[in-house]
Amino acid sequence: MGKYVDLYVSKENIEAYRANEKQDYLRKAALNVKEVKNGIILPAKGDLSVSWALGGVLDENGQFVKESHTRNEHVFGGFYEYDKQSVQQCDETVVFMGPFLSHWGHFICDQISRLWYILPDIKKYRIAYCGWNWGGEQTSLWGNFLEFMHLLGLSDEQLIDVKKPMRFRSVIIPEFSYIQGEYYTEEFKNIYRTVVSNIEVSGLEPYSHIYFTRRKFSDALNKERGEDEIESLFAANGYKILSPEQLTLSQQIYYMRNCDYMAAISGSITHNLLFAKEGQKVIILNKMDLMNGYQMVIDNIMDVKISCVDVYVKIFPVCFGLGPFLIGINRNLKNFVKDKGMTIPRNLQLNIKATIKKYMWYFAKFARIYANEHNRSELLSQQSAVRKQKNK
Repeated sequence: MGKYVDLYVSKENIEAYRANEKQDYLRKAALNVKEVKNGIILPAKGDLSVSWALGGVLDENGQFVKESHTRNEHVFGGFYEYDKQSVQQCDETVVFMGPFLSHWGHFICDQISRLWYILPDIKKYRIAYCGWNWGGEQTSLWGNFLEFMHLLGLSDEQLIDVKKPMRFRSVIIPEFSYIQGEYYTEEFKNIYRTVVSNIEVSGLEPYSHIYFTRRKFSDALNKERGEDEIESLFAANGYKILSPEQLTLSQQIYYMRNCDYMAAISGSITHNLLFAKEGQKVIILNKMDLMNGYQMVIDNIMDVKISCVDVYVKIFPVCFGLGPFLIGINRNLKNFVKDKGMTIPRNLQLNIKATIKKYMWYFAKFARIYANEHNRSELLSQQSAVRKQKNK
């Protein structure tokens, strides 16, 4: 289990971190498997009734199989009318992975969670999944998402992106081996043990201290400000700056498992601790006051030593996935730097003009994001969930 060796965070969150260290998320009960004979897989179809898409598995009578929902039913899953005459026939048994969204954090936590089932005989089954296939684009597994599957031992020929309704001899729906905020299993850890064991890289130089930046990630550039200062601070103190977007998955894992210290802003990058080595020293820089339920379980799963530092400037409550996020060299980070014998370069110590510019960006961005009724609703829903959690 992970250990929080340093907590430069709000007082109310210190208790939550300490409680998380003691929480036993490991589920020991056997995972279930649902097999649907003559099952039909409906491709993902965008719909306002859910936050992402309808689709999933139907039984031979055309009834939706609830086990093919995502853990949060409002994200993916559900019946819709389709042309029964256009159903493709496939006389084989497949394992249903679920939806594929091009979001790294959700991919490595939620979307691959069912793949524990194939590990005993990785070549036995083909994997069926529902990619994004409406609107102006189609997105099958690609890039590091596809490399993950290859490192697991799967070939391209074993992957089926269901773009039209397909009937199979049988559809196997394994239970999730990880559910955010609830549990993980040894089967989930075995997925990552398998991936790590298949890493092969050459010609790379390890670095003792690395900082994974988000500044080459377009989504972060759109809703975050201030990482440039933090990145410069760590670079000035001997950290090698690396961008995950410019590295293969194998390279990312290599650098992580061969360093002494890894630092990163909280988010999908820090979810990569699932690939970490035993005793890994990690610095997680929190970009908002709300604690990330995904990260809390990951911290607990892995035998790592974690320093958490709040680097956010809180002005208004914001949604996890929407922002905006204003971060920088605040009191918490200054205290961390001082205690660790690091230094803050003079050019980063005070820049009034840059600070004013960041605040102006924040207020304008906040107004644009939450002028949208759906986004306001998401924020209110999140705030309600937070209040309920605190009152437990």
